[in-house]
Amino acid sequence: MVQGNNSLSAKEKLESKIAGTKIERQKAYRGMINYYRRDTSSVAGDSLKYWLQEWNTLHSEYALAFEHMKAGEISLMNDVLNEIPNTYDLSGELQFIHNDYLLYFDLLADLRAQEISIENAGQGQIDTLLLLAAYDQTNPGIYARNALIQSREINYNEPYILPVSNKSVSVMDPFGKQTESGSILKVFPNPAKDYIIVEYLVDIPVTDQEHRNMTLVMIDGNGKLLRNIELNYRHDQLVISTENLKSGIYVFNLYINGKIEKSRKFTIVK
Repeated sequence: MVQGNNSLSAKEKLESKIAGTKIERQKAYRGMINYYRRDTSSVAGDSLKYWLQEWNTLHSEYALAFEHMKAGEISLMNDVLNEIPNTYDLSGELQFIHNDYLLYFDLLADLRAQEISIENAGQGQIDTLLLLAAYDQTNPGIYARNALIQSREINYNEPYILPVSNKSVSVMDPFGKQTESGSILKVFPNPAKDYIIVEYLVDIPVTDQEHRNMTLVMIDGNGKLLRNIELNYRHDQLVISTENLKSGIYVFNLYINGKIEKSRKFTIVK
């Protein structure tokens, strides 16, 4: 055994204590939110909004905006969202996520103004959800993806982890990867300039009739249709010119029989 391998320095002990405190803080945060949401009294909503306002974290700000949305307080919701860049450092990916939050909240406000549920969203609103869901590693993308699944606009493939037959206990992949069922859609390079490569694999049983209903659709950030490509093979790689497209965010959707199987967002930078 390497000497000192099992000993902790003062710095490591302090870091461990800080990490433990953060975990306990998050538990308390989630516990208070659940407590207020279970409370059926008439003042519970106001109490939750006041508590979120005092918590002073980025997550609590977005949660507060959701509570204002639920209460129909659209102007207060916008006040919270507009103040976030002035209060927090939204550098890099955080700014990208914040922009997606703004797009998602605008969609919710639009649905509320029209007094329709997300299941009855129009095509323009569906296109906005598709744009957001293409980056479903963030909360706005997850919300959009779940809304599309609920409205039956996309199919959901349950991920699963394959068992390891020669191990008595499961082993976690050090990179956090899981084996997923379903189709594959990749776009690269990202960001792109003059061209984009699209690789797809339809990993579901496909009949001859279904082969004629496999399409790759490209839309811009406003949901405008740019390309509609009929696919003839279950696995292929396409090179698509982007020379005539402006800088911005775009989306490829893989359709199977009129339903979206996979979506991928990419950026063009000129």
